[in-house]
Amino acid sequence: LFRSLSSEINYQKINVNIISYNIHGLSNKYLFPEFFEYVCHSEIFVLFETHVVEERTEQWQKYFKYFDLNWKPATRLGRFWRTSGGCVYGIKKSLREIGIKHIFKTLNGVDIIVIQTKEKKLVIIPLYVRGEDWHSEFEVVK
Repeated sequence: LFRSLSSEINYQKINVNIISYNIHGLSNKYLFPEFFEYVCHSEIFVLFETHVVEERTEQWQKYFKYFDLNWKPATRLGRFWRTSGGCVYGIKKSLREIGIKHIFKTLNGVDIIVIQTKEKKLVIIPLYVRGEDWHSEFEVVK
């Protein structure tokens, strides 16, 4: 009886690689294709400090063509228009083919990524905490 029951149940174990990285500017990475190979080897990535403003996000899509992307644009600072901050979150499109869905959303001002399978839900809270003011950074997620 146990053998027949266990053969009818389809167990599937899925390994998902997630990386989170402060890249200190995406524009200086285009000279290093191995950087994009490394990032695109994962199924989910969070890149902080991209320094990419909203009007320039589209030009980076070709480097992440197998991913659904969600951008949090950088802001321009000072008279020389230096940029600060910015994030990009990526979820590999092929995860949908095996029944894994995702949603990018903002909840109470905090970006979250919700990963949903038939049986489980995973909530990822991408959080970049700067050392000089970590108390106030954590206040947002309380």
